[in-house]
Parts: sequence; structure tokens; C-alpha cells
Amino acid sequence: MIVVERIGAADTRAIRRAVLRPNQPPEACVYPLDDTPGSFHLGVRASGALVGVASFYREAMPESDLIGLRIRGMAVLPDHRGRGHGRTMVEHGFEIALEGGDAPAFAWCNARTSAAAYYERLGFEVRGDVFEIESVGPHAVMVRALGWLDRRRRVATTPNPASTTPVPGAGMAMSASAMVW
Repeated sequence: MIVVERIGAADTRAIRRAVLRPNQPPEACVYPLDDTPGSFHLGVRASGALVGVASFYREAMPESDLIGLRIRGMAVLPDHRGRGHGRTMVEHGFEIALEGGDAPAFAWCNARTSAAAYYERLGFEVRGDVFEIESVGPHAVMVRALGWLDRRRRVATTPNPASTTPVPGAGMAMSASAMVW
């Protein structure tokens, strides 16, 4: 069984280090906004083991005052890639961010250039020039609008509170803290 759930910032760090920063010290996997109000972290578990993580922050894009939902530190262990875990974490993160009255209008990330095609498949577009993050590699700012389609998907996946069976047309069951399929 696969489960996407909220996790603590500290729970993200082992996978961040293994996948994103294997040759750096552990403190390189502690990000400045990890524990700020409004930030949240998701993990995907396969057979109970944490196999993927993603962090979400309310943060201004570089060289801008526009605050959006930043995705950072998204990583899935190599043996678990290609199964939709990353996409599911991103979509669940969008659903969480769109709850309530102060929903962000867009999501953004600093994507490694090697992952740009992946983010494009999720609806993101490159904004600006490629830049280098020392000890990590070339990146590009990528942006995606949040709104009507994301809200429509959220309605389509609203759970039946009396059941953990999939909602018709949704392909998954959800609760406030986890998504299971």
C-alpha cells in the first residue's frame, strides 16, 4: 500500500541527503524555512517505509515580491521512481495549499535542469535563465499557476468521511492527513 502523509521537517532529511545532497554534510539538508508557520512536508510510504519527501513553503520568487507556494527538497529514492510518487506528493501539496481562504495563486521551484522535463509534465514553465547553485548544479526557476483545475481536482477527490474506499472518478481515497491508493 502507498500512503502520502504529512511528516515533520526532520523526517525529510535522510532522503534529502541520500538523493539530493549525498556528498554534503547533514546540515546542508536543513532548509531555512523548514519550521516556519505555514510550511509543511509530505512523505510517501511504500509498505510502511518512507521512500519520498517534498517540502512546501510560502515564499517569494527570486527577484520578486510575489509570494507563491514553493516546492523544495522533493526527492524519491531511486528504487521507487517512475511510480507517480512525486506527482502524487505535488498534487496533494497543492490540495493542502488551496484549502482555506489565503490560497496561493501559483507554485514555483528551483528545479535542477536535469529535472526540468519532469516539472514541465506537471504543468510548470521555466522562467528566466539557468543559474548555478554551488555544490548542487545548474537550476532554473519554474512556475505553475494554481487555480480552477486544481480546485476542480480537489472537489473530485473529496473523501467520503464514512469510508476509506476510493471516491468515484478519483482513483484514490483521502483523509485530512493522508492519501491512500
